Parts: sequence; structure tokens; C-alpha cells
Amino acid sequence: MKKVYIFLFLFLILGNLIHAQCLSSQSYTLNPVGPYVSGQVVNVTYTLGDFSGINSNWIHAFQINLGVGWTNLIPITAPGNPSGSNGSWLWDIQHTYANGFNFGPGWRFVNSSTAGWGTSSDGPFTMSFQVTVAQTCTADDLGISIDVFDDCITGGWNNGSCCNDPSYNIYNGTTPSLNTSNSTTITHCASSYTWLVNNQTYITSGTYIDVSTNAAGCTHTETLNLIIHPISANGCTDPLACNYDPLAICDDNSCVYNVSTPLVTNTCTGVSSGEINVAVSPISPGAIYTYSINGSVPSIYSNSTNNLSAGSYTYEFFVNGISCGIQSILVGTFNTTVVSINTTDETCIGNADGTASINNSNVPPGTVSTLSYCASSPNTGFFATTPSAIVENVVLIGDNNTINNNTAGTADFYE
Repeated sequence: MKKVYIFLFLFLILGNLIHAQCLSSQSYTLNPVGPYVSGQVVNVTYTLGDFSGINSNWIHAFQINLGVGWTNLIPITAPGNPSGSNGSWLWDIQHTYANGFNFGPGWRFVNSSTAGWGTSSDGPFTMSFQVTVAQTCTADDLGISIDVFDDCITGGWNNGSCCNDPSYNIYNGTTPSLNTSNSTTITHCASSYTWLVNNQTYITSGTYIDVSTNAAGCTHTETLNLIIHPISANGCTDPLACNYDPLAICDDNSCVYNVSTPLVTNTCTGVSSGEINVAVSPISPGAIYTYSINGSVPSIYSNSTNNLSAGSYTYEFFVNGISCGIQSILVGTFNTTVVSINTTDETCIGNADGTASINNSNVPPGTVSTLSYCASSPNTGFFATTPSAIVENVVLIGDNNTINNNTAGTADFYE
């Protein structure tokens, strides 16, 4: 039994070697080379350099195998028959041999001496043909290959070999697909939605498809994945907006934003002269901007809140009555300014030539003081009964400005 297995194994190896020796030196050219598009014409040239007629095996036919993407197959040049049998190569679309084998399209040899025989020529055999890429919308096969058939296939000689010679591949590819498609998902908050692709109106969620065909017969498929929500699902979907609605599904363009900047003026120690103003930018036409301090009734943004003592206050800004949240702001106190007063006495009672001036030692020379000075109201009752105590012609001299506010016989007010 072991000897039988060894014999079969050697037989298979020997058979493959014999088959591989039947066809040799195969080559081809493509003009133009691929890839190809619809309507393109391609010339194909194939050459079988040598056919080994094992066991007196003769060549019979060359079959052209084309993918469905090709059309208009036209022969150009037939194979030669160097040192071969009497006869010629016939171009044939379809032929059935005596043993029932179906052939075509391609060239088959017609032996003029003995019917059913091939040619004894060993080649070389060179042939050419032309094919056209079909007008198609789908990605069709553009494969091209050649099969060489001999006695073993056609039954022309009972001692034939080379029954399993593989096809010789020339080209692999496909036509580009001209059918197109597109898919869109839309979330809509309304009772219905009209799809502009087909002008159809839908009242329920679902997947809707529209297929159109162009003049070349190619299709375009539009798919609509529609989600319809009731109008109650509308709202502001921007988390940065004052009226953000986390339950809203569709944005209804109702979002409003905090466009305010609170401006704080500090107060002097021991008095209530602090102030809060509000700047708004940008201003939307028709919008109403108000604000509230410490929960007070909202006031229009252009009104200031004054007479404030130093301390922390809550600030709330509103757009069309919608709160933009509460924040804390601080009214502080101005820094204390220490000044010295330079005076000269009146030379004689009634001469009114006494002077008083302020020397601000905290301001470096050559700079403009940005300090604010607190109001100081004179004791009008005292000066009314003691007019001689009034200092006239007081001049406040700064780096760039001089204040002269003298009214004869009156205790003047400086700030």
C-alpha cells in the first residue's frame, strides 16, 4: 500500500511539471494601460512564445475571456502558423467541438487536411484585438485573460496532454461606479418637515429615500433620516446663554447672553459715596437691559446706583426680564491722602491778604495725581457769625491744574 501512495505522489508532481511545460514565454501589451473609464478603447496584444506539444499534442485555439465591463470585441491580427499544418486561424464567436466542448470568442485553427485536428506549429503566436469599456453606471469587471486549448481539451487527439494549463491573466480592474448616494440626518422641531429633495412633507420620524436617474441612466440615491420632535422641545441649546434649557432639543434662536460690565466707584472712608454703573455691549435692537443690586427692583441699565457704603453687593443682570445669574461685586474705599496746608497770615485786619495752599507730598513731582479727594463741607453756622474766620483767595495748585474757587465773604466748598 505504501508503494501505491508513493507512486501517486510522484505522478502528481510529474503531471504539474508537464502542464507547466506546455505554455512558455507568454507576454502582452495594453494600449493605453489602465485603469479605464466608460467609453475608452483599448488595444490588446498577446504573444505565446512557445507551445510544447507533449505526446504529439497540437494547439487548437486561443480563447479571449472578458469581464462584463467590456464590449465591442474586435479582432485585429490573427495568430501566425510558423512551420505548422495546412490550414488557417478562424475568428469565431462561438464553436462547439465534437467532444461537446464549447469555445469562444477567439481564434481556432481549421486544419485543411484533417478535420478536427489543430496545428503542429510550436509558435511563436502573436495576436491582437480591441475592446471598449462599456457605458455602465456600476463597478463592473474589466478582467482580461487568455486560454490556450489543445487536443486534450477539444478531443482532437486521444493522447493529448496539458489539460490543466491555467488561464493567462492580462488585466484586472473594474469600471468606476457612476451611481452616487448621500445620506442626511435631520432633527426637526415642528409638526411636519418638507424635504426639498422631493418636495414631500412628512409628519412622522423615519427613513425616507429618493432615487433619481440622470440622462446616462445612472442613479443618485438620497436618504433622509428624519427625527421630528414637537414644538415644545424648542428652546435655547447653548450652555453659555442666560436662558440655556438643558431639556431643549431644537434651538429656536431665543438665546440671550450677559453683555454687561458692572463699573464700580469706591467711596471715602466713613461716608456713603460709592456708585455702581453698568456698561452694555453689544446692544441688540429692541432688547431691554436691566439690573438689580442686592435684590432690588430691576432698574434700566443706564441708571446708576449711588450713595453706597463700602462693602459687598449682589449684582444681577437681566435681558428682557431673563436673569443672567447673580455675581458679587465689591465697593471699596479710596486710599487716605495726607496733605499739608501752607498758610500766611493776613497782614492787617481787613487787608484780606492771607493765603492757604495744599502741598500733596504723596504725588511725585512732574506727575498728575489720580487720587480722589473727599468732600469737605464748611461749618456754615460758624462762619455766618464769625466772618473774619473766612479765608479768602484760596488757590489749590496741582501739577497741571489750578483750582481757584473764591467767593468773597463766603465759606467756599472744595472737593
